Amino acid sequence: IHVFDSGGRHVLAFGKQGKGPGEFERMGPMMLLPDGRLLVIDWLAQRTSFFSPEGQYLGGHPWRTRHYELLWCDADSYAMDERIFAGEQSTLKIKTYSLDGEELLSFGEFTPDRPHLMTTRELSFAISVPYSPHSVFAADRSRNRLFHCLNCRYVIEVYDGEAHLIRRIDRPYTPLPFTDEDRQAYYDDVDRNPNKVFAKMARDVKLPDIKTV
Repeated sequence: IHVFDSGGRHVLAFGKQGKGPGEFERMGPMMLLPDGRLLVIDWLAQRTSFFSPEGQYLGGHPWRTRHYELLWCDADSYAMDERIFAGEQSTLKIKTYSLDGEELLSFGEFTPDRPHLMTTRELSFAISVPYSPHSVFAADRSRNRLFHCLNCRYVIEVYDGEAHLIRRIDRPYTPLPFTDEDRQAYYDDVDRNPNKVFAKMARDVKLPDIKTV
């Protein structure tokens, strides 16, 4: 992690790749707490770490499940997605945690982005299909709001800080078709992959009829 001042000058760097305290295997998002501490999530090591403004490691805690997205943090809690991948049974929730790692609240279940799984006798591939339906989030902690949109519908759901759905913003729209040009762009992209087995399998994926919002 590199720190710069307001003039763009490099001030300090801290942390390194590794499995030990204050080290990172695959660093994810990070945010500043109100008191100046830095909260960093590491989705491969499955842990949250805290650092002082001077880069000193202050401790952290492990996770029991997988998290990839950090939505907000405040003086005593933070919120992340929780993703459990199990094929068609994959789940996605938004959960808040204390700064000690205790689960406080769950916002229920949403729609994860499900890659298309393809298998040969020797290999398995997870192929991301363009315009696949999945949930998108934004947070406004100053107003204690979580916003959710399932990207195949033109609806924004608004949740309060206690995980209650308090409003739906709905607009009618005509979905845009997934065109022959879009299909050809997908094929051109997979054909550039050096793994020819993957490229052949990716061509067999069922492509969508419409684009997501």
